[in-house]
This record gives sequence, C-alpha cells and structure tokens, in this order.
Amino acid sequence: MASSSTPRTDKMKFKSPPTFEGKRKDLNNFLVKCNLYFNYQGVSPKEKILFIMYLLNGQVTDWRNTKVTEYNATPTKWNNYDAFTKELKDTWGEVDESGMALHRLFHFKKFAKTPLNEYVAWVDQDLIQSGIRNDKTSGYQKVDLKENHEGSLIHKTKEKGKEKHAESGL
Repeated sequence: MASSSTPRTDKMKFKSPPTFEGKRKDLNNFLVKCNLYFNYQGVSPKEKILFIMYLLNGQVTDWRNTKVTEYNATPTKWNNYDAFTKELKDTWGEVDESGMALHRLFHFKKFAKTPLNEYVAWVDQDLIQSGIRNDKTSGYQKVDLKENHEGSLIHKTKEKGKEKHAESGL
C-alpha cells in the first residue's frame, strides 16, 4: 500500500485549483477544491501549505510572502495545516457581518458629542445587521429613549403587548 504522502500515479489526474486572489467570497470554494485535491493525492501538511501558498496571488501576495518568512523562521509551523487555514480564513475569509454587528452592540459607547439620534441610528442598524431585529417583523413596535442623569440610556420597549425596561451604560 502506498504511503499517504506520496502521489497516486495509478489514478486519474486532477487539474490544480485556480489561484486565490483575495476575493473573500471565493475563499471557502478555493479551500474545498484544494482539500479535495489533497485527499485524492495524499499529501503531507507541509505540502498542503506549500501548495496553497503557491496558489495565492493578487492582493494576497504580501500576506503569503510574510507567512513564508514566518514559517521558515519557525519550521514547525509548516506541519500545522489547520492553524494555517484558520489564519487564512481569519484574514481573507468572508466577514461575518451579523457577528460584527452583535459585537459592536455589546461594546457600544456613546460619546459625549455624538447626537442621540445619530447614536440610535447606529444601534438600530446594528440590531438589523445582527439579526436581533428585522425591519419586516413587528417584534419591536416602539422604543422610547431618554438619558438619565448619569448619561446612561433608559429604554422602554413594547414587544408584542409586553413592556420591558432596561438601562444601558452606553
């Protein structure tokens, strides 16, 4: 039986995947094609990383060159394909807009010079992007906002006939 790190010469040949040039929406498809190729060919983690790096072009070139230098300085990094693909996805993968909006909601700060209506518009936009609120649903019928004496916002929300009160140190 042939080793899993040697190419199979008795099987059909695959055309290598196209290059990845930094379009975030293309990364997952690019990696799936590479992984299919790797599974069929039987290659080592280092060979996988080298192969993917070889196929990185365009706006990803500088990132790739930095990684080659980094990995050559720490040779054990060449053996961790999962860590490499995580870095690639974190840097060049699709952005999770709803997750980012949710993160902003949890970390929002109202600056003293920001008008309240502008701040409310930002929060509203992030509520929609995060999926907490959808303009097409009637989950939030009314939000009353006012500032208390400490600068925090107090809001009263009517949601399907129930009133909820909350204070935010925004």
